[in-house]
Amino acid sequence: MRKVWAIAKLTLRGAMRSRVAPLLFGLLVAVIVGLPLTIRGDGTLSGEVQILVRYTLGLAMLILSLAALWAGCASVSLEWQSKKLQLVATKPLHPFELWLGKWLGLVLLNAVLLAVAGSVTAALLRWRLREPLADPARRGELLADILVARRPLAPEPVDVDAAALARLEQARGLGRLPPDVSPGAAFEAFRQALRTEAFSVAPGGARSWRYPQPGPLDPGHPLSLRFRFSCSTPGPVRVAGAWVVRRGDADVRVDTNAVATTPHVLHVPLRDLPQEGALTVEYRNTDSEAVTVLFSPDDGLETLARAGSFGPNYARGLLLLFGQLALLAALGITAGSLFSMPVAAFVSGFVLLMIQMAGDLASLTARPITLVSHHGDALIGPRAAVFFQWVFRLLGSVASPLQVPDALGRLTTGILVSWAETGRVLLTHGLIYPILLAGLAAWIMRRREMALAG
Repeated sequence: MRKVWAIAKLTLRGAMRSRVAPLLFGLLVAVIVGLPLTIRGDGTLSGEVQILVRYTLGLAMLILSLAALWAGCASVSLEWQSKKLQLVATKPLHPFELWLGKWLGLVLLNAVLLAVAGSVTAALLRWRLREPLADPARRGELLADILVARRPLAPEPVDVDAAALARLEQARGLGRLPPDVSPGAAFEAFRQALRTEAFSVAPGGARSWRYPQPGPLDPGHPLSLRFRFSCSTPGPVRVAGAWVVRRGDADVRVDTNAVATTPHVLHVPLRDLPQEGALTVEYRNTDSEAVTVLFSPDDGLETLARAGSFGPNYARGLLLLFGQLALLAALGITAGSLFSMPVAAFVSGFVLLMIQMAGDLASLTARPITLVSHHGDALIGPRAAVFFQWVFRLLGSVASPLQVPDALGRLTTGILVSWAETGRVLLTHGLIYPILLAGLAAWIMRRREMALAG
């Protein structure tokens, strides 16, 4: 382990001598301090938090990510080209130890720079919000909606597959299925129509969301309902309604007069509800006009329960960002071990793009791949389509574990970054995948005969 730390110290020393670390430090401070002064918010408290956390810290994270990837590639490929690695390799040093030492050096450098960026951002956030925090009314809004950690509650899913299949069979039996429409497309159309019907609230009607396992709810803090709906009357009209939160035999009702197509946040007190049992959230359409309300099946309602304060949530968000930087450093070092500097930067950037597209790759494998020309002719055969589907499935399975939550987005909207998610990211990005990349790099290094001057 002494050899590994020696390589890590040399990596840090090399970064300081090349002025990489001082340049990054100055650039981060300039971005974090200068960006909030040049970008004007929308005048709301959430806008202030968005500028300071999502945009400022997000830009700092982008700079650190590019620097980690570039420094990782250069730490091996450039030293290989300058013959410095051949001098190191003449000593009794295993390639895995060399890789690990360089990775630890870059990880320590990124940890320090990220800690500086996070600390300065937190200090600026506290300074910019000092007046709202001193005002009792605005302080309550901050602590209830923004500077808080809330966990989303998962409702029972709406299952319309059986009803959609019944409608499909009925259409087939009556001969109403168009010949140019495949059964799969028709089933999906029926399914979407039934989901839309399930989330529609007719005049005088109601729509319920049931949460069978809401978990512990703090009666001292309200339940937050974030909702948005559209209605049968065009335009941003006001619709009268009522939200009823029920648990056991008790319920709490809050009347609203909300504008359609506009996001809303409603806080429902929980002190009068039991502490155990399933939770039901119901919306009642009480408008005097004959207006039908439609909630989006995907994000029409989000139910949030308080799970902690902003400070620990912010720290967990920084740990998520640190895990991403650790993986980028490992990816860069491995790419630099395999290729020359320009090729290593290109390959590592391509791999990073595949990681970001993991969700799209998964959606490609869910349906047959078809490529047609503008004349309607198929460009690839069925066997090629199956082959590409398997390729996308393989890429998606490799990249899917590397998907991480949007930490900055959650911090600015008061959503919990859980310890489970943080631990998973640190395990995959900071341990499992770096070990796999280190093994690949060590195997390549042993076959490139580092000790021979080329």
